[in-house]
Amino acid sequence: TEDSLKWVGGSEKNLAMLRSEDYKTKDSILLDVRKRFESEAIVINPTPNDPARIWKGEQVVLELNTDYKFDECLWYKVKGYFDYSSEVLKDSLEDEMDELLDIMEYSDLYELFENPEDTSVYYVTLTDGVCPAIPGQLLQVDVLPKLPTAFTPYDKDGMNDVYMEGRAVVIFDRYGAKVFEGDNGWDGTFKGRLADPGVYYSKVFLNSGMSLSGTIEIVKVK
Repeated sequence: TEDSLKWVGGSEKNLAMLRSEDYKTKDSILLDVRKRFESEAIVINPTPNDPARIWKGEQVVLELNTDYKFDECLWYKVKGYFDYSSEVLKDSLEDEMDELLDIMEYSDLYELFENPEDTSVYYVTLTDGVCPAIPGQLLQVDVLPKLPTAFTPYDKDGMNDVYMEGRAVVIFDRYGAKVFEGDNGWDGTFKGRLADPGVYYSKVFLNSGMSLSGTIEIVKVK
């Protein structure tokens, strides 16, 4: 038929060959060709973000962000140095240079909850039974060991203007009277105006449920 001729390239000879028993295929195989995973498309989004910074004892939530379909994602914490070279990746995966934290299937939520004791670097590798394991973008989570001891709310220069922004705090003066309580840090105000420079006592509630006590000084730069 005309459609059959089109399928074999428009040749009566090719059509005759196709219908001949001598040219019947005995077996076939389907090749699934895929694009290799790229590190730039495998990203970890942290909470808190911008920057990924927590206080010691707090929890950070790491979420995989990728459009790739895969069988498993493997979460790693870097030990030592990691430079994306094939040898480093080979050592990381086979010799367990890096710490394997979790293995998640494709249907999982891809969230990892971590309480690092110090500044740590994380990455994810994806596997699908076809492509080799590729490490995604590295994410560093900074862990601050202790509360800040001073801030400069008088400057209003966008740097160090708020004490413990994003955390619930209670502030007391030197006599034990409460001067502030809020859930997004302290901007240094008391009764609608900036508090006097000096040392105050604070209680900070971390996102892990822990609380830390300390002192904070309002510094007025002349």
